[in-house]
Amino acid sequence: MSESKKTRKTSASDNEPSSCFRTFMWGLIFGLIVGVITGWCVRPPSSFPVEDLKRATEEKFSKASDHAREEFADFAEELARKLRK
Repeated sequence: MSESKKTRKTSASDNEPSSCFRTFMWGLIFGLIVGVITGWCVRPPSSFPVEDLKRATEEKFSKASDHAREEFADFAEELARKLRK
């Protein structure tokens, strides 16, 4: 009977608040370590060359709009040919 009391105590100790607190603390420490490592390795946004990115984006946008305009003109010409027939 003394063995069953011991197993009851060990199973009851798993649900104690101190066990939850210990798990929370390990998660907090692990998250802190991962956050520090990530912050150390990843460049902050202020270090990016914003003007270069803006210029490249504008160039890509203007090329895409020119291409779309040409495709629309080709479609309109093709539609006009079909309507004439």
